[in-house]
Amino acid sequence: MQSQPLRISTPEEHKKTLTQTDALLEQNIYNDGILEYINHGGSPLEAVNLLSESYIGIPSMCNVTAASVDSVGLDSDSILRRAIRQQLKERFDPNRCDDVFMRDKSHITFAWLDVLIQDSHWRQTMYELLEKYPSCSFLNFAILVS
Repeated sequence: MQSQPLRISTPEEHKKTLTQTDALLEQNIYNDGILEYINHGGSPLEAVNLLSESYIGIPSMCNVTAASVDSVGLDSDSILRRAIRQQLKERFDPNRCDDVFMRDKSHITFAWLDVLIQDSHWRQTMYELLEKYPSCSFLNFAILVS
């Protein structure tokens, strides 16, 4: 799936983008974040400061935590899957999901959706979400193509 450019129209929105947690890790942050911020009057030094101050390193923390869990003989993959599943079920917003799904016309080729559907753990999660949100277009589509 081809990445979409960030759609930002004001200098303040560019600044918000650069200050989001771990913005430095976003795919288009250099071209669509930093350059646009500078083109709208922001200074390069301020852009670097905003990015460095917003960096927390969540992916790195997850890796360190997983290594620690594995080192005591537990299965970090299983624990992480359960935690993500629980959070997904608690925070799933069918309206927001459908808004994105209906806006993105490339949904027929969602490669990541195929991966989820093939995994029995995530497929079961989709079934459970569909029971809770039977009118969710995205979930109905996902189940239909499975």
